[in-house]
Amino acid sequence: MCSKRRFKIVFLSFIVLLISIMFSGCEKSEKNNLTEPIVHERGEIKNVQSVNNISVEEIQQLLASIELAIPFTLSHSIEAISVTYYTIDGNGIE
Repeated sequence: MCSKRRFKIVFLSFIVLLISIMFSGCEKSEKNNLTEPIVHERGEIKNVQSVNNISVEEIQQLLASIELAIPFTLSHSIEAISVTYYTIDGNGIE
């Protein structure tokens, strides 16, 4: 009789443990919520990367090599950048 009671206690303990493990996997995590997609705003910047820098001296050398005279003095360099941003197409797909 004692072994049946012990079996029932062990069995019920196992069931409670199993159910608690199942429900602990269902907790909502703010940073790992894979059920809700991340929605970005139209025009939201994803990445900015510098592509090339051209100094004033390099611009002047280029203009001199093609024999182009400009009526002003260059004072600023040029920085080319690549901007990746989120947008939505005509079908509403990001």
